[in-house]
Amino acid sequence: MKFVLTLFFPVLVMLFFCDTKALAQSQLVESQVYLNTLYNGQSINATANNALVVVQESQGLVNIRIDLNSFQSGIDSLDQWMQTLRNRYFWYSGTLPAEQLVSLNPESSLEFQSSGSFGFADKSSKEMSVPMAAMRLAPGQGFYEGRDVWGQLRLAFTISVDPDDFGLQLKDSALQEPLLISVKSGRINPFVMGQRDITK
Repeated sequence: MKFVLTLFFPVLVMLFFCDTKALAQSQLVESQVYLNTLYNGQSINATANNALVVVQESQGLVNIRIDLNSFQSGIDSLDQWMQTLRNRYFWYSGTLPAEQLVSLNPESSLEFQSSGSFGFADKSSKEMSVPMAAMRLAPGQGFYEGRDVWGQLRLAFTISVDPDDFGLQLKDSALQEPLLISVKSGRINPFVMGQRDITK
């Protein structure tokens, strides 16, 4: 019996951590994200519900991932271009004043500057400073989640992306302005053990 336990214990441990990782990833809550730009001189506004915001409180770190393939602009050529980016994503990893945020009173907010790295999928990243704002909801407001303080906080930010920085320019150069990526009320996921790095 002891031999059997010794043989199968490492396997059981591995299965436990695999299940924990899968569960942690499946429970991530996404937020609505807005994409604005000019295409052939026309203002384009597209939305999708695929922004992930994960906070590592102990490290004062926020990780953000925005997948591109779900955006719909209504312009066929632009939508076809975004479809070619299927399974590609923008990511940001930067600082966050975690202690100040968890101390916010209900219905109060905090503006801060996050410093970190921004990148596109596995391409090279660039250093970036992103203005952000956080607000703590009161009971009864929006998707108030009373389990913990991170469920009561919402994060807002806008990131300006030059397509040329990541080789995303269209062949006909119709996309001539930066992409403005905005999250106005981002739901925050606290990092849990076994969760994969969403920036990779």
